[in-house]
Amino acid sequence: MHLLAAQIVREAIKATGNIALRVIFGAKCVGKKTMRVSKGDKSPARTPLLHYSVTPLVQRGNWAIRLLLPQNTCGISLLGMVIPTTQGLQNSIAPVFCHANPLLGTAVAVFAATEIEMTRKNMALVKVGVTKMSVPAKIQFTRQIVLDMSNNPNFAAPSPDLDTLSEAAAALESAYNSALQARANAKTQTSLMGQKSEVLDLLLMQEASYVQSTSGGDKAKIESAGFDVRDTPTPIGQLPAPAEPKAFPSQHSGTIQLSWKKVRGAKSYLIERAVDSNQSLEWAGATTSTKTKAVVNTMTSGLRYWFRVAAIGSAGQGAWSEPISKIAP
Repeated sequence: MHLLAAQIVREAIKATGNIALRVIFGAKCVGKKTMRVSKGDKSPARTPLLHYSVTPLVQRGNWAIRLLLPQNTCGISLLGMVIPTTQGLQNSIAPVFCHANPLLGTAVAVFAATEIEMTRKNMALVKVGVTKMSVPAKIQFTRQIVLDMSNNPNFAAPSPDLDTLSEAAAALESAYNSALQARANAKTQTSLMGQKSEVLDLLLMQEASYVQSTSGGDKAKIESAGFDVRDTPTPIGQLPAPAEPKAFPSQHSGTIQLSWKKVRGAKSYLIERAVDSNQSLEWAGATTSTKTKAVVNTMTSGLRYWFRVAAIGSAGQGAWSEPISKIAP
């Protein structure tokens, strides 16, 4: 076994009265730590090291040395320092502490090489990534691992054994196939349910039509058949005149486009027109609309026409809008 001796030297710092700990490999100092001590404990001899621990820093490829100290002696219990592997300690040498050495002056630690404790810097790491794989990919990956490790002289005793991996992959495949079949069945059943629902809707509408015609609109008779009766719309009174009527010439000759503001409660709108005259206008129906716009055509180009709009609701026709005029294009 390859051994490497390291010295952890304690010495007083005159400027501050504190203690310096230095880790020495051969004649080279590869790490040091300054610790504060309580008043009256200024001597290196008063700071015995009770325990050492040395561990690899896998992410950095360095070694961490921790020094456990008595709290009642120097006021702290743990000091730590990082020793870069490039500063005297080889990556292939994993440190193992044998015991604490409370002797005055110099303390000695012994390091032994082990394969398991090699740092990440010089050791290839296995990549798995199964958590991000799809189920089929995970099954295929497992079976490839089993195939590659079967009779592989580099891995004489796989753990878990290859039969266990194969059985787990087969169980996952079976569950996956069952889930796919269940989804397919659910999709088919959902489609079938929709078709059956449409058939029942049609039959109920036909039955409602029969009850309506047979009952003659009698509320009691309709309800005796198990159907509800629609609420009768309540008239909201005469509707106001549509506001902001506007007229725009169309691209087509003899055609005018009209628009106005919506009237609450209106089911449709009635539009009338009249040819411009020095006497009373003679209004005539032009068109109707269920929207807040309409197109009036079949007019003579070059003549001025007047237009007005009225909303129609449950209570009948409302008031006429303010008349507007436009020359037919």
